[in-house]
Amino acid sequence: MRRHGRRLGRGAEAHARLHAAGAKRGHRGVHRRELLAAGAGPAHAAHRTASAVWTGIGAAGTAVYGMAFLGEPREAARLVSLLLIVAGIVGLKLAGGK
Repeated sequence: MRRHGRRLGRGAEAHARLHAAGAKRGHRGVHRRELLAAGAGPAHAAHRTASAVWTGIGAAGTAVYGMAFLGEPREAARLVSLLLIVAGIVGLKLAGGK
């Protein structure tokens, strides 16, 4: 598959097919059968989980740095939100199954 004159990699091709399928239906929702048909099967699940974990770590770390060194407020709602992010990271790690 080509886009803007360049050859796309396998993951980008799968993404382009999913986007086109969603556009045909009038929404951007993706169903499991479409993921499997596009080649984004169970082998990609570990990558998606790892990406979510690292994104959460980065968000939590940035917020903690801001509160510790940049004078951002330490409100209860922010601290609870950080705890929820950390709980989500731990939950994903425990549910990893490996």
